[in-house]
Amino acid sequence: MNDPLQAMKVPGKLMINPATINDPTSGTDLGLLIDVAAERVESKIEIVAAEFGIEPVEGIWLGERWAFAFSLRGWSDDAYATLFPNTFAGSVAGRIGLRSPGTFRAGNRLSGRSVVLRFTPDDPANQFGVVVYRAIPWLAETVRVDFANDSEVLLEAGFVAIRDATGRIQETQLVEDMTP
Repeated sequence: MNDPLQAMKVPGKLMINPATINDPTSGTDLGLLIDVAAERVESKIEIVAAEFGIEPVEGIWLGERWAFAFSLRGWSDDAYATLFPNTFAGSVAGRIGLRSPGTFRAGNRLSGRSVVLRFTPDDPANQFGVVVYRAIPWLAETVRVDFANDSEVLLEAGFVAIRDATGRIQETQLVEDMTP
């Protein structure tokens, strides 16, 4: 990377269930976002040999896990319907609201609510995007949404990546080069 502009912020859109992975315009936009980040966590163990004390002689890689975090600014019907398990459409305005208790009960599998998640940068020809082939909505155990006059509605949320039917988890690449 020789162009310093490539090191700048990467604005873009977070979409769910795109019709085509390579088409940056397809899918449902989750709304106005800030602080979008893909997070990779790997697990490994260190093998030590007694004859060398605590000096490692080998390492074993146990795998990796991917998650996608973001902050949603404002109320987006599509985002809230995707992220929260118990939502409903209002009978007059048709806007999405939250209801508890709902039909999604304790013990239900989250994989049934999974979506295909794609972050598409505003400059897809030059900046990498991310596709998560199967993403489970993952909110913190405690969610606070402020409705005060001196603060904006801001929801911190995310998705955890799991394998799709073909074994894929995620791909970080130029959108046009992503595997459909």
